[in-house]
Parts: sequence; C-alpha cells; structure tokens
Amino acid sequence: ELREERIKLRTENVERNRFEIAKSRKDLCYEKIADRITTLPVPTLEPMYPNKDELGYILDFSDIHYNAEFKSITNSYSRDIAKERFEKLLGEVFDFIDNNKVNTLYVVNGGDSLQGMLRMSDLKLNDMGVIDSLVEFQKVMATFLNELSRKCNVRYYHVNSANHTEVRLLNAKAGSMSVEDLEKIIVNYLHDVLEENPRVYINKEFCQDTIQFNMNGFEFICIHGHQLKNIKNGIKDLSDKWDKKFDYLILGHYHSGIEMVVGEREGYAKEVLVCPSFVGTCPYADKLMVGGKAMAKIHTFKEKKGRINTFNIILN
Repeated sequence: ELREERIKLRTENVERNRFEIAKSRKDLCYEKIADRITTLPVPTLEPMYPNKDELGYILDFSDIHYNAEFKSITNSYSRDIAKERFEKLLGEVFDFIDNNKVNTLYVVNGGDSLQGMLRMSDLKLNDMGVIDSLVEFQKVMATFLNELSRKCNVRYYHVNSANHTEVRLLNAKAGSMSVEDLEKIIVNYLHDVLEENPRVYINKEFCQDTIQFNMNGFEFICIHGHQLKNIKNGIKDLSDKWDKKFDYLILGHYHSGIEMVVGEREGYAKEVLVCPSFVGTCPYADKLMVGGKAMAKIHTFKEKKGRINTFNIILN
C-alpha cells in the first residue's frame, strides 16, 4: 500500500512538473523578448485640435508581413522598405490630421503583422528568424504610434489572431491553436513600451479572436478574416454569435481594399470594410494575376450618418 501511494504521488509530481516546465518556457520566451525592448520616451507633444464630437476617424491597414523579402512584377518588399512605408504613412497621416483638424485617431491593425512560418515557402521569404523579426517589428510599430501621438490622441486596436502569426506546434492544423498567436505578444509589449505616453491607448481587451469597440455611437467588430467563409454575411453571423448589433466589420487577410454595403440602419448603411495590404502585390499574387497597391485608408464617420468618406494612402 505504501508503494502504491508513492507511485501515485510520483505520478502527480510528473504531471505538475510538466505543466510548470511548459509555463516556465513560455515565461522565459516573454522575458527574452522584453529584455530587447525598453520603454520609449514620450516625444515632444504638439497642441491638439479641439475635439469634434460628431466626427470619428479610423486609420486601418493590414497584412504587413514584416520580414518578407521578395520582388514581384510591380512591387518590391523587405524590412527596410516596410520601415520606409511607415515613415511615408506617418507623413501622410500628419497632413490629414492638419487638414481635417483631427483630435483623436483610431488605428486598426488587421493582423498578419509578420510573414511568420505558415508554410515552408514562408521560411524561404523570411529575411531573418521569426522571433528576431517579432522584436524588430514591435520597435517599428511602437515608434510609429509614438510619433503619431505628437499631433493627436491615438487609440490602437490590433487584431489578436491571424493565420500567418499563428504558432502551429507539432504539425497542428490551421485554427487548432489560434490561442498561440504572435499578435498577442506584439499587443502586450506595445502596451508596455508605450505606457508612459498619455496620448496612446493600446487595447488589450479581446473577445476571443475579435476586437469590439464603440465610436460615435457605432458598433465596430474587427477580425483578421481567415475565419469567415463568407464576408458578405460576416456582420450578420458575428451579430448572431455575440447577440449584439454590429454596424461595421473591419477585416484584413484579403490583401485588397473593399467597401461593401450589406444592410442598413436608420440614417446610414451597415458595411464590411476590408483593409488593403501594407505589403502590396507579391509573387504569389502575380501567379494568380491578382494584387493591389500597398495602401492604408482613413475612414471618416459622422454621428448618425455613418461613413461619409474614405481617404486612400498609396504606399508604393
């Protein structure tokens, strides 16, 4: 009987140790990444324009695929080019802020921030290791948001699950380990390095693999898009799932900007807004004879009237 009790105790310890080792490895990974990142100093903040309660502005982009390096028929991409595009985007957004006297800008990142390791072809496109690219991208993104706050308040919403940044351990199938996603690491460390900047809000509140927020009385839901079988029915399906009336669905994944009216409310239309890609046309898009310019968009929403216009920013 004593021997049996010892075996039971040993079995419990084995399982406990296995859990503790797995947790320690994950914590060590986070600590190693944190060691490479320090809190950014707050930039010189300029006086802001007065708040216009009836207007709201959303800058959206998606599919940055940082660390990819390629040359297509109409487009070239690398880490250096990605940094140049963020600098160009910053200048264009500054002009928009001044021309429209923007006080607060919502920024939505639709996911696939890294090229990742979805398949072997991704590893061939990668210019450096995935974790190294993760650390470098966080610095680029944090710097962009930090500089953007010079002129206005920034509310940053980053989709926490995407197909290219999903970590598919042990030959797991797509979607089976969506909770293990590098986008979550990016969001959490952006929050940490920018926590001293009073003008930057980094959203960490996720509803499973979606982001939900209210702006100017409109209900928004954001998701990468690889989870949806039919984007036209996206608002209806997600509204049914969450028992909530969404007005706008913001997606990434499709690498081409789309603005689709899928219903109506009193005074405005319900719309699916697909973000254009930051990376632009790639060799795979050339094979399929599809593609589009590397772009970002700024949507203007007016209270009770919905989306009233969209400003396109061409990045290549």
